[in-house]
Amino acid sequence: RLRADISITLHGSRPGAAQPFGYKGIDVDGGSLDIHSVEYFQTWSRLAATASQGDTVLLLQDVVNWEAGQTIVVTTTQLKDARDWHQNEEAVITEVRRASHLGSQITAVTVASGLKYDHYGGPEYQAEVGLLSRRFKIQGSPSDSEPTDTTPLGCSGYGYGSYPCANHLTGYGGHIVVRGETAVARFSGVELFRMGQTNFEGRYPIHYHLVYDNGSASYVRDSSCHRSFYKCWTIHGTNSVTIERNVAYDVIGHALYLEDGVEEYNVI
Repeated sequence: RLRADISITLHGSRPGAAQPFGYKGIDVDGGSLDIHSVEYFQTWSRLAATASQGDTVLLLQDVVNWEAGQTIVVTTTQLKDARDWHQNEEAVITEVRRASHLGSQITAVTVASGLKYDHYGGPEYQAEVGLLSRRFKIQGSPSDSEPTDTTPLGCSGYGYGSYPCANHLTGYGGHIVVRGETAVARFSGVELFRMGQTNFEGRYPIHYHLVYDNGSASYVRDSSCHRSFYKCWTIHGTNSVTIERNVAYDVIGHALYLEDGVEEYNVI
């Protein structure tokens, strides 16, 4: 496993029509690709107690080996969770330590700034806390990936309250496609950031495309996908791929997408 901090940045402006797979992307056409960096576990956990606005210490239900400087997401526990109104938030870790005096598996995670919102952690349900950072990052360039149609954020009418407007349709991040019956791609400990190309078919952060029954040789494990402009992990015409222990956050469309709906024996 790679232990150094490595980033691959993909460049390319949004065109008027779909380009070849290699444009602003990594195209595994019948070949193989292996990327494995440090394994962080658990990749996500739940709060062991409610975290209140202003708190800088989160108590988690699981032992984790996360590190100072990494970014986490704390999910909302409110009823509404939409682009125009939500209470998800990201935070940067400053310290991770065991809190065994509170329970054998409890971990205390200290973050750099006080929380903006309350996040419930009671007996019935608890906010999830996911690790976004990985040592190996594949990302779209900040200069040509972000959507340009981001306002207005909220719309109203039709007898409803506020709802997200029909915009954010110009995001154009990087993508990875794994295609053909002999293609193999294995990912573990990989962060996908600013990936996916909104409404360009087949241009997803990771896309297993017509690998058929050879999907059993491929997997995505212990990874993250966030700030994605078009889904996260897509399985198309491919069987027996494993997608497990991953974190998805801030995604346009489905995080996990079975494109034809006839894909079989995939472990998700």
